[in-house]
Amino acid sequence: MLAKFCTEDKIENREAAMGAISSFLRADNFNSKREFIGKMGGLQFLAQTLNDKQNASVRLTKKVTILMYDLALNDESIFED
Repeated sequence: MLAKFCTEDKIENREAAMGAISSFLRADNFNSKREFIGKMGGLQFLAQTLNDKQNASVRLTKKVTILMYDLALNDESIFED
């Protein structure tokens, strides 16, 4: 899904995909958060999305920021070690 997101040209589709990713990962879904961060390079993906000014919108930036806030808020529960 992340690869498709990166190649998508329509901003509406990028916003919808980010909304789906964010909804799936937020709250107590710690196993998926671990996989997103550890195996999929999720933090780099989010940073890249924020830095991509050509393919961004206020709505997309807001969705990424909310997901990053949730990851930071629950950071002690994502990785036990």
